[in-house]
Amino acid sequence: MAVSEKKIKKFMGFFVTKLKMKPSLISKKTFLIFFSLEKRIIPRCSVLQLLISKRLIKEDTSILRVLGISENRFVEKLVSKYQNEVPDVVRAHQGKIEFQGFPIDLKM
Repeated sequence: MAVSEKKIKKFMGFFVTKLKMKPSLISKKTFLIFFSLEKRIIPRCSVLQLLISKRLIKEDTSILRVLGISENRFVEKLVSKYQNEVPDVVRAHQGKIEFQGFPIDLKM
């Protein structure tokens, strides 16, 4: 499956500027390029941002692990588990809360 140059630039821009990830690390995790920024990566980052700000998950959570797990597992572990305590977690997962960046450097 081919990936357009436009998608690669957008993807790299997000990972380098918003996630502060080194290009050398991104090049080793090529599976990430096949995920949708709008449908998977940004919503998951928004969920993490929200849960970290509420101190419900550890700051040393691996962003790469969170991005790589299945949708069902992600929803089970990070959305459903906290939706009563933090109702906005559902909105974040739906992409309705803008990702601002993490307050700290997350573990890759």
